[in-house]
Amino acid sequence: MQKRLLGGLVLSLVLILAVLGALLLDRNPTPEDADPLQRVLAEYGVQLDLAAQVDSITELPGHTTILARSGSDRLRIAITTDLDPADAPTRVAEVLAVIDNLFGDRQAPYPGQLSNTLRCPDEYKPRSLPRGPWAEAVIGLYANDRLAFGGCSEDLLRYHATVGIFYDPATRRLFQVEYFARLDDDEDRGPEVVASFSRTEDRP
Repeated sequence: MQKRLLGGLVLSLVLILAVLGALLLDRNPTPEDADPLQRVLAEYGVQLDLAAQVDSITELPGHTTILARSGSDRLRIAITTDLDPADAPTRVAEVLAVIDNLFGDRQAPYPGQLSNTLRCPDEYKPRSLPRGPWAEAVIGLYANDRLAFGGCSEDLLRYHATVGIFYDPATRRLFQVEYFARLDDDEDRGPEVVASFSRTEDRP
């Protein structure tokens, strides 16, 4: 009797480990996976015209961040879940305000004779870009080598950045899609890639 129980427990443990292993592999696509980004995005009912390798997926309560790469370019998608449609406009405004505040005037640490304020040159500030009917906002700006915004001098910047914000009331999800193209590349694909972000059901 004890041997049967022990055998059953061992079999159950093996099955559990097999299921967990499959789930872990599913959340961490391998290089051999033909199109891991699209497979991950499909779980959220969206897609993007980009072939990319997924580097990591970070999941927290109510929030998921996907990091991916396509050649020398980088992609970051932040997904906020269970966001009430009534709260979505406020959240979008908050996201844009956080970005804008990175470029506001600052007090100089060592005030000079001409000015006590540090001001970001206009050419480095966020600018609005054309957006499709689903996008809440699309902006263009720059980022450093850590994919952080707020740099206001050429020596601190490494990427063109395009940020698109999308909200799907049907699934109560807010998507912040950020594409980073290296400054030394001949082409910035960011606006085109971000504009291709869409709900799977909207594609023909």
